[in-house]
Amino acid sequence: MAPGTNVIWVQADGGPHVIVSGAPGHEDGKFKSLAMKKDSSFTIVAQSPGTFQYFDQLHPTLTAQLVVSGASASPSGGKSP
Repeated sequence: MAPGTNVIWVQADGGPHVIVSGAPGHEDGKFKSLAMKKDSSFTIVAQSPGTFQYFDQLHPTLTAQLVVSGASASPSGGKSP
């Protein structure tokens, strides 16, 4: 995905989850959600290129990464000349 893209986590199961940037035991402070209950969501804007680790603070074995690369996203509905 490109910088400027909205990244949305949607809580679909019954248990709460807290999305935290970094690795279990090594939070990096880039983003952190509140406790997400069923049908709630958490959104960030991918600001800069890189690979960003994240995990669920309440279930630390749930880990993943977000990869941001390339040019900035176009504004909504925008077209290049």
